[in-house]
Amino acid sequence: MRSDSAFQPIAALAPFSLLAPLGSLIAVIAMALLGEAVAQPQPQSQARPQSLPQSDSQSQPLPKPQPKPPPAAVPASVDWIQSLDPKGFYATFGAGAGWPQPVHYRDDRLGPRLPIRGEVLADPGFASERGLGYDFGRLRGELSWVRRQATIDDAASSWSVGPFRPIVSRDSPKVSSNSGFASLYADLPIEGTRLIPYVGGGLGVTALQTSPTTLQLRRFSSTFGGSGKLPAYQAKVGLAYRSSPRTDLFAEAVFQGSPSRSQGSLERSPLINWGMRFGLRWRFGGPVKAPAPVATP
Repeated sequence: MRSDSAFQPIAALAPFSLLAPLGSLIAVIAMALLGEAVAQPQPQSQARPQSLPQSDSQSQPLPKPQPKPPPAAVPASVDWIQSLDPKGFYATFGAGAGWPQPVHYRDDRLGPRLPIRGEVLADPGFASERGLGYDFGRLRGELSWVRRQATIDDAASSWSVGPFRPIVSRDSPKVSSNSGFASLYADLPIEGTRLIPYVGGGLGVTALQTSPTTLQLRRFSSTFGGSGKLPAYQAKVGLAYRSSPRTDLFAEAVFQGSPSRSQGSLERSPLINWGMRFGLRWRFGGPVKAPAPVATP
């Protein structure tokens, strides 16, 4: 028989011998679980952004952004009226003053020793004009009627029959005329402004109304002047201002006259009148308001 001391090392290893199968079983289970985990796909986890610590000022809610205002609308032109070039019919009216120039008479019916000479002067008078025209753009055609009035200055006028001074008489010192003209004007607008200089002229006829002048020298008596129809002409230089799309204000210098006349032994110098008028032109058509505004980008 073996002694008990011979079995003591084996007895000491007995507990470990019992754990060996248990460890193998654990290893097999672990390998199985590991294989199943590898076989099945794992869902991808979404990384959450880590929020950084914010200061007190950043922790406050931010204000909502305000919508941008629409772009400001501006007119198509700084002054759209000055860029207009209107066309069409218009009416015109002007009024002012006229300065008749001296009229000279010469008559040799009494022979070279007793020539009849006369110089008639008139005071400045009122003048008016109204008409209807058509604007072609830079050219305008116009039909107008002009009325002028004046008063003969007997003190400044003079008559002579040779070396003698005759007695001069007339029914009335008033002089008036009605004239009709067909005229053509050229407009010369100044770029960048509403100012429009213009020049023009026309032809027509004048109906003159005046009392005849009678000269009396002893038994000699003669009559000069009187009413009648005469050919007429005119020329103008003016400056217009386009106050609105349909209206122009203007000021103009006017030269009007009738040619000299000879009848028998009587000769008369041209009838000349200088004038200054202010007026208004009004168009029957055309724009009356500014064009649609254009938005700036």
